[in-house]
Amino acid sequence: MVHVENLDGKVLVRATRNTFTETAKVHFIHALAAEAFIPDDYQTYSGGAEKAGVEWVIGAKAVEVPESVVLTARRAMVKMLIGSAILFGVLMTALFLGLL
Repeated sequence: MVHVENLDGKVLVRATRNTFTETAKVHFIHALAAEAFIPDDYQTYSGGAEKAGVEWVIGAKAVEVPESVVLTARRAMVKMLIGSAILFGVLMTALFLGLL
């Protein structure tokens, strides 16, 4: 999981694992700049994170999901599960009654 924050004058990239090589990090920063997630100045980024204002934070605790997001996702999943169960019940009833 990767989380990117565009802060004043620097970009903070948080990742749960250190799976990026230096070349991959450079390409990732270029892609973020090309898609306008971070300022266009980073399209010429060539490495050297501290010099260019890019900081990489690696570790399982680097990317924390806020509790409010977890609760919202949980509520949405429960609603979808209940909705799909009701729909399944209605369709099975219609099938067995010969309505479909």
